[in-house]
Amino acid sequence: MNLKKFIINFLIILSILLLNGCIDEETTNGKYDIYVGANVTNGYSTIQKAIENSSNGDSIFIYDGVYNENLIINKSINITGESNDKTIINYIKDQEQEIIIITILADSCILNNININNSNGTDNVLGIVIKSSNNTIINTSITNTEKGIYIDSDYNVNSRNNSIIMNNISNNNYGLYVTYSNNNNISKNKIFDNKEYGIYLLNSNDNILSYNFYYNNTDYALRIKGSRYNKLYNNNIFLNQKGLYFCCGARDNIVYNNNFQDNIIWHANDALGNQWDNGIIGNYWGDYEEKYPNSEIINGKWQTPYNISGGSYKDNYPLVNPI
Repeated sequence: MNLKKFIINFLIILSILLLNGCIDEETTNGKYDIYVGANVTNGYSTIQKAIENSSNGDSIFIYDGVYNENLIINKSINITGESNDKTIINYIKDQEQEIIIITILADSCILNNININNSNGTDNVLGIVIKSSNNTIINTSITNTEKGIYIDSDYNVNSRNNSIIMNNISNNNYGLYVTYSNNNNISKNKIFDNKEYGIYLLNSNDNILSYNFYYNNTDYALRIKGSRYNKLYNNNIFLNQKGLYFCCGARDNIVYNNNFQDNIIWHANDALGNQWDNGIIGNYWGDYEEKYPNSEIINGKWQTPYNISGGSYKDNYPLVNPI
């Protein structure tokens, strides 16, 4: 590895560590309406019982422990765990049905500082299913599921304006699976070691994907299918089998100010008509100098456009240095 690549990889890893340092453990300094724990006085031993006895606007605090439950959140409440490594929600086994660990049906819920870990090892487990709007998932770890976070709309429910922020989403088949859901904010997450897709965005428009780290995902970091007007910026996409893939009618999306580094097959693939710069700023491509050894630099940008795999589309303002 040459010196420049070493420095770039070091800076990326440092950025991950700094992001991880932003995820702090919650304390009980704030006032909560309901408490959950094994030995709580004037509280509940199960989370679902606390939810059933809550009212819209209530806040629930969960002490560290393992809670083998399937939760249905049907009220606009806030749920906070004591720590996102030791406040663990697993599930009750049911091999005959698809298992959802947490279902959010109400609007304007907050889920914070929780560890969702499918330790039972079955394949038909979904971590968090959101069938509502204006919810926030923050500081949460989601591991070992079929779909880590699944945001879904159908004929009866229009899920939109959800925020997925500062979560660790790893070792799932799909990290995030978003279908027919618009105007979501997916930012500052670490999405890694997922077996198929880091993010799968299907027929979903006007979403923002920013400041995320996608790495070591076995197949695709991101696949965007049939979706339009999404913005992707300030992401780090590296060490995946494939980087960012637009397919099957995905067009009019914009991608700029991202780092694409050391992805194995290709960094990006687009045969449909998406924009790879904002007219001023493009993206950093780790293989740029290998592909265009004679390109010149002016004002921090390479002068030869970068060709995107799969078609004739280009990044017209490729960056010399990573963001």
